[in-house]
Amino acid sequence: MKYITSIALMFSLMSSEAMALSCLKPNIGRTFNTVNEAEETYYMAQGILTAKGPIPKRQPGVARHIPAEFTGVFFSNTGQTEERTVPVIVDAICYASWCGGFPKSKLPMLAFLKQTPEGYRVESNPCDGHFKIEITPKETKILQRCLKKGKCSNADIGTLDKF
Repeated sequence: MKYITSIALMFSLMSSEAMALSCLKPNIGRTFNTVNEAEETYYMAQGILTAKGPIPKRQPGVARHIPAEFTGVFFSNTGQTEERTVPVIVDAICYASWCGGFPKSKLPMLAFLKQTPEGYRVESNPCDGHFKIEITPKETKILQRCLKKGKCSNADIGTLDKF
């Protein structure tokens, strides 16, 4: 009986580990609202993120802070844009053993860059991150409207779910 109890306990622990990370479908509109409501200052920018050296290999449960450079357009809530190149740290954070990665792409992305005393940072986590690769012009237009309004509405989020 101890053997059966041990096996049941083992399967119970394995299934809770497998189900422990449950993520919503990523939606850049929800991400906009999250960073917009944060106490920290974020900038919405669209451009290219390039690693400034080798990207450290993933290790379960170990966060990585990867130096990079972001070149692109920074948006303001007045509709103004400014082309900039800035150093960025990509914070590939972990939730238990699941970790975010470096957004490997030479394609333009929309990112929410957090301003800190040390410079800009962008979050990558196992469920999503503060960026979207292959952003469409229509998505960018919706997000610019959200920036002017100060929030993405439920209708904006619903529309962005279709991309």
